[in-house]
Amino acid sequence: MPYQLEKYKGRTTRYSCPACGRSGKFTRYIDLATGNYLGDEFGRCDRESSCGYHQPPRAGREPPLPRLHYPRRISRILPGSVSERPHAFDSVEAKSVLDTLDSTMYSRNGLFTFLMSLFRGNEESVIRAFQEYFVGTTELGQTVFWQIDQRSIVRTGKVIQYDGDTGKRRKDRNPNWMHSILKKTGSLPNDFALKQCFFGEHLIRKYNDLPIAIVESEKTALVATICHWAFPSIVWIACGGKSLLTLQRLLKLPRDRQLVLYPDEDAFSQWDELGNRARRVGIDVRTSRLGEKFVMPTGWDIADLLFQIQSARNLERQPGTGFRSDSEEAREERLAIMTFEGGLSEAEAVDQIDPQLSSLEANPFTKT
Repeated sequence: MPYQLEKYKGRTTRYSCPACGRSGKFTRYIDLATGNYLGDEFGRCDRESSCGYHQPPRAGREPPLPRLHYPRRISRILPGSVSERPHAFDSVEAKSVLDTLDSTMYSRNGLFTFLMSLFRGNEESVIRAFQEYFVGTTELGQTVFWQIDQRSIVRTGKVIQYDGDTGKRRKDRNPNWMHSILKKTGSLPNDFALKQCFFGEHLIRKYNDLPIAIVESEKTALVATICHWAFPSIVWIACGGKSLLTLQRLLKLPRDRQLVLYPDEDAFSQWDELGNRARRVGIDVRTSRLGEKFVMPTGWDIADLLFQIQSARNLERQPGTGFRSDSEEAREERLAIMTFEGGLSEAEAVDQIDPQLSSLEANPFTKT
């Protein structure tokens, strides 16, 4: 369906924003075929720096994320005062998390709408990943990556605004932290004592027999989990930044689990050296050399590689695109990921490949 934002023709063509409520600041989408307005929620707020609401029509056709069911034990862990806290840090109460899991807000979440569009035909995996990681949404459509530790204590949440069309972080909106936001609203004390943990750390106990993969960004952990066809039987967690992965943090993870580090392209040497130090103190860890298998542009990570493959899968399904149905190179690409990092034998990997999806166009970044 062709559509576009309505061109400005005076104050009567600007409306009240459904997010911030300001009148005369909302530009609506119109159907180019009929000239009619689309739904009241479809449009962009002109207050990009203070509101940032943008709901393209594409997002409205995607199913909303159901309200997530929070583990009952988390509801019992509330932040205490500095003198009463049971740990050397404070925590965020479950209600603050639940407030961001309202299913009506996910149509505004740029990362959610992008992933639902990219992984069409596999929407259930997107929804399941958001549920597993308790990824929330603010009223402004920002993505909230809650940090919940192995004891189900909520430490904080990273708040990032994503573009629903590209899935990239919006550069005009700075990331924020939920504990900072909650302090400003009076929901947390000003002397809140923060101690971060890994994003996804709460899944380590849930899947206590699986190896643990560590990446830099929360989005990468989420995408790798969605792409379970490429990386089966792995728990993905994120440290939040290449310099935030330290030996001290690795030592807090279960010592009976295998760890695999997946550094971004610009952090391989740093993380590889950290892996060497960790092994000397008895940690079962290795650094993935997937980057040696696939040549990726500067700044890319696993998520970008998986986006590239998924885009090829989407194009291959469309008639008349010229994609070969018998692409052996593409089949080998998927087999390489599943055997090289997934720990499967080639026979097991072949069995897991869906015959209808195995014919991908070769990744242009594959080494020959």
